[in-house]
Amino acid sequence: MSECNTIVQTVPEDNNFDGPVTAEAFYMSSGGDLSAITRNLTLQNPARREVITFFSAEANFRVTRMRAILRADDNYFYPGIDFSLRFNQNFPSMGSGTELTSGGFSIDFYPNEASLDVSTFTNSIIPKNSWVTLETLALGEGEGVERELAVSLFLERS
Repeated sequence: MSECNTIVQTVPEDNNFDGPVTAEAFYMSSGGDLSAITRNLTLQNPARREVITFFSAEANFRVTRMRAILRADDNYFYPGIDFSLRFNQNFPSMGSGTELTSGGFSIDFYPNEASLDVSTFTNSIIPKNSWVTLETLALGEGEGVERELAVSLFLERS
């Protein structure tokens, strides 16, 4: 399992940029606006029930979009996954916190249905100092099938 939390990283429109893409480079290339950021998480072979710490909110954020992609090495078994994204100002445990969308999300790995793109949320404001977690709730058929779940949250400071 690998975890990656990053700021949206861009280069200037003229693609004339020397050096690493850092928060400062983003700040300069976005005209000084650090309000839009992205957080990414990739789970390799997620377990049936587990809680993964996604990130800690250093400010109040509004979730504008969530994208998720499920990859699997075998679609014969339809290895889908159900998961929930939650936030909590106390360090989270299984099933604790407020869900971004009541009931969570589901990806069914059936031809042409291996991704989600969501822009409407039941609870879109994540308060400052909250822990955001991804909780896997259920796996589809195909025990032993290699899976990879990648989730991106698009946020704006609120």
